Amino acid sequence: MAKDRGKAFEKLFKDATEEIQKNGFQVDIQRLYDVVGKKTINQPADFICYYKPNEIYVECKSTNNTSFSYYTQSQYERLIEKSKIDGVKAGMLVWFIKHKRIFWVDIDWMQGFYNSRGIKSFTVGRLEECVNNNIKGVFEV
Repeated sequence: MAKDRGKAFEKLFKDATEEIQKNGFQVDIQRLYDVVGKKTINQPADFICYYKPNEIYVECKSTNNTSFSYYTQSQYERLIEKSKIDGVKAGMLVWFIKHKRIFWVDIDWMQGFYNSRGIKSFTVGRLEECVNNNIKGVFEV
C-alpha cells in the first residue's frame, strides 16, 4: 500500500505540473524512474524540472506519521550533491497524509537543520513554524 500511495503522489505532482504548463507556466518536467539495485534507489530524485534559470530535482515523499525522517532517505546525499552545482536546486516535497499538508523542503535547509541541531527528522509543526517565519527553503504547497 505504501508504494501505491507514493506512486500516486508522484502522479499527482506530474499531473499538476502538466496542468499549469497548459495554462502557460513555462516549466519543463522530466520523470526519472527508480532503478533499484542492491536494495537502493539509484536516481537522485523522482523528477527534474527546469524553471528558468534553475534546474530543480524533486523527490516526492509521503508519510502517515507526524514526523518525517529525511536523513535516512536514500536520495538525501544525492540531492545534496546535485545542489552543489551552480543553478541547481534540490529538495523533497513531503506529504503529511493525516495532516493533509504538503511542504517543499530544500535540501540545503535540511542539511543546515541537521548540521546545526543534529536532528534527522522534522515535524509538521516545525515546518509550519518555518513557513510562518518565512524561513528560506521551506514553503507549504
